[in-house]
Amino acid sequence: GSGSIDEAQLWMTSDGGRTWNMWGKDPDRQSPVDVEVTEDGLYGFRVVIVSDNGLSGPRPNSGEPADIWVAVDSRAPLVRFIDTANGQGIQTGQLVIRWQAEDAHLPPRPIKLSYAATSQGPWHVIAKDLANTGEYTWRPGPAIPKKVFIRVVVRDEAGNENQAINVSAVDLTGLAPRGRIRSVHEIR
Repeated sequence: GSGSIDEAQLWMTSDGGRTWNMWGKDPDRQSPVDVEVTEDGLYGFRVVIVSDNGLSGPRPNSGEPADIWVAVDSRAPLVRFIDTANGQGIQTGQLVIRWQAEDAHLPPRPIKLSYAATSQGPWHVIAKDLANTGEYTWRPGPAIPKKVFIRVVVRDEAGNENQAINVSAVDLTGLAPRGRIRSVHEIR
């Protein structure tokens, strides 16, 4: 309208819109408004403008949605390396890698697997952008060292990462096909 802005109020909810509180007023009445929260959570925000002639936009009521939702997540995901096993049946010659990863904000494909000759690296990617299924079957190539460490890295939607590395090296020699001479026949 014809009036100028007297106040720019920022309203916040941290319980899904059940309750709303005025977080504060923007002192310069111009975008942006800086907000700092002290705890992780899902926060909803709404701006209410009050003109110098006293007209005001509606304050949010209980149950109303926010104009914008912001998830604050500073915690790294939980990840645990479970084990490896030599594949059986159709997985013969492959290494089955198992892990467990948890976080409230995992994207659809948060897992990256790597191997290294030592537990300090350097790390080489086995596969990345994997779904968090807890299991991956890997067919190591001939250039891979005979003993390797496996690292599982999980990254949440906020960019927090965590990793787990197996405690002792995995011996890959059992994956290679082997033959055995069982008898000798004389040919005449």
